[in-house]
Amino acid sequence: MDEFNDENLAYKTYKTIDEQIKYLKENKKIIVLENQKYILENRNYISIINPYKEFFATGHITVEKNGIKAKLHQYGHDTLIDSIEKIAKLDDSMSTIFFEYIGNFERKFKNLLVSRICSLYNENCLTGLSKDIYCIKYLEEINAFLNNPARENLPRFCANFYNIIQKSKYLYSEYPIESRTCLLEKIYNIGLGISDESRNTLISHYIKLQHKAPFWVIANALTLGELHILYMMLDSGSQRWILSKMKNIEINKIRVKDIFDFSGQLELLRRIRNVTNHYEPIIPFFINTIKEKRIENSKMIEAIKTLKIVSDKIGFCDSSLNFPSIEENDYNIKKIRIIKLIISIISDD
Repeated sequence: MDEFNDENLAYKTYKTIDEQIKYLKENKKIIVLENQKYILENRNYISIINPYKEFFATGHITVEKNGIKAKLHQYGHDTLIDSIEKIAKLDDSMSTIFFEYIGNFERKFKNLLVSRICSLYNENCLTGLSKDIYCIKYLEEINAFLNNPARENLPRFCANFYNIIQKSKYLYSEYPIESRTCLLEKIYNIGLGISDESRNTLISHYIKLQHKAPFWVIANALTLGELHILYMMLDSGSQRWILSKMKNIEINKIRVKDIFDFSGQLELLRRIRNVTNHYEPIIPFFINTIKEKRIENSKMIEAIKTLKIVSDKIGFCDSSLNFPSIEENDYNIKKIRIIKLIISIISDD
């Protein structure tokens, strides 16, 4: 049971596996047979029960203990813990698929981003700017920008440094300036070999060879979130070019709104990547993130569809991925629909 401290806050008490089994039966109608104890030994309580118990609930009630209100789930019938384990295993499979999909997405995005930026120093070099076949002039440009009190003379790949995309047009905003400046400082330090990221094998090779890393290897030390920031600092023409390549659509059909939507999808994919990287349950993440009444119109669903389009040629997806049989009720039906829809998207060949 819960215990209360001097501040009247509830603390959960530690329970042995046998105590967990008793608690689950009495409070959540989850039955753990003797030959199923291994499930609680292999996965701790918070990773096997907390993320998936709502699928087996029929609703919740509000109770008050010592003046503190809390919501307790209600359970209509007994559930064997192996039914919950099936969802946990489905979660494992989904996480593996998303990890691989996003890895392929990120590699393609990174390659296109680097190619476009390097082209700004060569074939797409603007009139009045000098070409740089070595792609190291970015260091000089970043240094000049960072040491200019007025922060003028932007590096050529930062045309939209002072802009964010909002709705259907560019709007000035100071909000992202600090993070964008920090990213430029990071790129500069990597390029000169004076940061921990410079130890990256691909980057350190060039540092040893020529003391300055060409821009085309810098992205190997950047996170997906930092690649996103880099993309948003590019000129709109470069943004359109990358997006056209990512989604295989004609560049003249891309609107500013499409760039904004893609930016939002990049952020959502970054969050999915963080969940899979830290081995956290992905099913409750999707359920808690998708709040729209029509889940088909969810921004997260659109991001997953974009991910599928970009990685469609990757043939690793297990088409046998299925949601386990669970009795639906008014409380869990939306949760079940969300996961079934996501499975249908990532499993569709």
